[in-house]
Amino acid sequence: MEIQLPRTVDRDALLGPLAAGRIVRGSWQPLYTLDADYRRDITRRNVLRFMLVYLSELLRGPNTGGIMSMSRLHVDMARSALRWTDQAVPYRDAWVAPRGAAKSTWALGCVLWALAHRWRRTVLLYSDTNDQIRTHMGDLRRQLERNDLLREDYPELVPDRRVRGTVDTVFQIVGQHGQSVTARSMGTSDLGLKVAGGRPDLVILDDVESDGQTERERTVRLEKIQNVVVPMNPRAVVQMFGTVVGWGSLSHEVVRAAIGDGPPAAWITGMGFRPRYYPAIIPAGVTEDGEPIGERSLWPASWPLEWLQDLQQSEPGNYALNYAGQPPEPGGEHWTAHTFRYRRWPSTGDIVHVDPAVTVTATSDETAVCVLGHAIGRPGVAVLQYVRGRRVTGSQLRSWLVRMLAENEHVTTVVLEENAGGDWAEILLRPRVDGRDPWPASVRLVLYRAFEPKRDRFHTLEGRYERKEIVHAKIFPELERQMIRYPHVPHDDLMDTVAGGVEYLRNPHRTTAAGRPVYRVVNPADYAAVA
Repeated sequence: MEIQLPRTVDRDALLGPLAAGRIVRGSWQPLYTLDADYRRDITRRNVLRFMLVYLSELLRGPNTGGIMSMSRLHVDMARSALRWTDQAVPYRDAWVAPRGAAKSTWALGCVLWALAHRWRRTVLLYSDTNDQIRTHMGDLRRQLERNDLLREDYPELVPDRRVRGTVDTVFQIVGQHGQSVTARSMGTSDLGLKVAGGRPDLVILDDVESDGQTERERTVRLEKIQNVVVPMNPRAVVQMFGTVVGWGSLSHEVVRAAIGDGPPAAWITGMGFRPRYYPAIIPAGVTEDGEPIGERSLWPASWPLEWLQDLQQSEPGNYALNYAGQPPEPGGEHWTAHTFRYRRWPSTGDIVHVDPAVTVTATSDETAVCVLGHAIGRPGVAVLQYVRGRRVTGSQLRSWLVRMLAENEHVTTVVLEENAGGDWAEILLRPRVDGRDPWPASVRLVLYRAFEPKRDRFHTLEGRYERKEIVHAKIFPELERQMIRYPHVPHDDLMDTVAGGVEYLRNPHRTTAAGRPVYRVVNPADYAAVA
């Protein structure tokens, strides 16, 4: 079976039962095409396999070039649905992903799986408008009417006019054993309607916010969820799916909770939702085995990475809202959303700048690292290629930098602000006894102490942005959020490392008022001996 799967999926374990077969009338046939009991058995506790067996046509489409594929979002939704088999725990998740990520398609698949195997009996589905409800219920009805394999293996799901109690209307479907799906828009007044089968044990909130909604409309939606929907059965599983529709929307608050941008909104913690956030571009990081991995597309079959990167450049506002789920914050006393320019210009003379934190605690500043270079053919313009903050020890910072330098062999200078204290040359350059993370011989380490007040450094940085002397290679949500909120931010470490990096890039021979060099190049030979 040809299908594109995320690297986190064990292909053999997933597809193995579909490869089993036997000889029938002289030809080999897959067992799952022959035996209904076998199909039910191999899908009972595997939503991914249920999708492959019964709903495979939903896994391909024009957006994927007709190729069957799954994204990490889809896999995580399927794995999370397995928890619904536990009737005793009211699992609640809030999922946020880009438009076109097939959230509704996979929500439908998870609902059909749960009903087919009787893990759930009574489903309530809510969306923003009646038009959305008609679409969702139409998709469900289409499977129950036209999916021969599903109808053959789970006939009790199919409403039958000859069976008393079954229902098939625009807003409600009731099967032969009482399994039901009832749908309403969030704009109706009868959200607390009675449903067949008693209280709901699965609630799906799918795109319950509208584009361009007002703060009042957001509040009304939230109050309905808190005061009407969830109380219908406090023990029901509740799953919310959405795309960010604006700054401060419910889905945006889920994103902020997921990335740790301030304390979670009270409704998220109060109702026990687990925030699940999936940007279109997954940031660079490391694998479970500790191997470095570059940034990649959430769903390569639908959104090639290069296409997403081009969209970041050509339509930064569209990308930030609809694909990253992190729209720029309105206002800003110094920087605004219009301050930033995005260009994937090649650069030369790239440096890594490090602003290390004093301590490593949950509330301390992060150690911030950026990569900057001179824009080729554009004198006086710096290109910010990378910026990130992490809470790391000195040893962890060394490992981080060595990995970065291995991936960016053109970088030959690391500049580190040593105001935080510590013998950074010793930490970074001294060979370890175990031989791990050796410092590259071709990379020099430059140390300095910042002597201007931070507000002056930021004022200088702001001026450089206003004069269009700095461009971003892509959207950097955390940095841009710090800048727009400045000075009302708990941490400004990303701003600080960019400010320091730009100043070194523009004048690596700076001197103090007393004529002393600001920057000190460390001689690696002084640290050649193993500690």
